[in-house]
Amino acid sequence: MQISPASEIPAASKCWWSIEFRCLTIRNSRRTGVITEDTRCMGFGYALIVRVDAWSDRELILHNLIHIAQCERAGGLQPWCREYLGNRNNSPKFTIGTLEAEARRFAREICGAEAAA
Repeated sequence: MQISPASEIPAASKCWWSIEFRCLTIRNSRRTGVITEDTRCMGFGYALIVRVDAWSDRELILHNLIHIAQCERAGGLQPWCREYLGNRNNSPKFTIGTLEAEARRFAREICGAEAAA
């Protein structure tokens, strides 16, 4: 099977990601600090991308699964991206927004409860 550039694929047959991933371009991701050389795991849409050295980090994987749930709750990748990046852009020094805080809190609570049990 030969893969064609997205511009050569008829609009009716394009996958949802070819449309919705526009908000997560590499240039924008690097500029905003969402993706860096230190990124070990990312969850968005229905995708979970885990670097091989992060498979044993349960809290990190759970954190990103929470982002996937947030994306579903937001109504898709594009609304989630707008909310996530809007949150972080309005934070001091682009540190943390409400969606990131929620993912960190739930992952920490769940993994902490498992460790205590």
